[in-house]
Amino acid sequence: DDDDRPERPRPPERGEIRSARHAAIQALRAAFAADPADSTVAARLVRYLVEDKRPVEAAAAARTFAWAAPDAALGPLLVAFALHAAGDDEAAEREFARGLERLDPRERTRAERIDLLLRARERSLFRSLPADERDAYLDAFWRLADPLWLTPANEARTEHLARHLWNRLLAAAPRVHGMTPWGEDMAELTIRYGVPVDRERISGF
Repeated sequence: DDDDRPERPRPPERGEIRSARHAAIQALRAAFAADPADSTVAARLVRYLVEDKRPVEAAAAARTFAWAAPDAALGPLLVAFALHAAGDDEAAEREFARGLERLDPRERTRAERIDLLLRARERSLFRSLPADERDAYLDAFWRLADPLWLTPANEARTEHLARHLWNRLLAAAPRVHGMTPWGEDMAELTIRYGVPVDRERISGF
């Protein structure tokens, strides 16, 4: 059974990839300093800093953007995203709540959707619920999914919301020629299993 095979270790990240990311971060920092209210620049800077394992710097940049664009829902969402990457889920949970309050109802529903995590029959029943019963279902779902009841935050829910923001950031990333766009299939896989961390090409099929 393929599932019984141990996971192969990931190869180290190539130096040219790290160098390209660092160059991008420097360029984005310069643009961000010139206009900290630019949502596109802020989102990309925070994303690259998180990918570079610098979540504290990412949180600082996100807070600066939130200050410069106080009415934007993206501000607290980026702060929460960076705090979650830093392991501070209690603070991330508060910022996610602030950001969700500012989203339009359709986007908020999309951010909080859990139907992709459910089996087919339960998914169908969940989608058929009226709004008030769906909210009660969501409350019960996340309460039971909380992996660490002795901690103030619900780590499972903050991870779920962070994955939604990953989708938003990756869908907006610029593409080179021949690159597959970030579609609903990748969004669904990310919500279910997390952000892709590597790619491989298998020949002979």
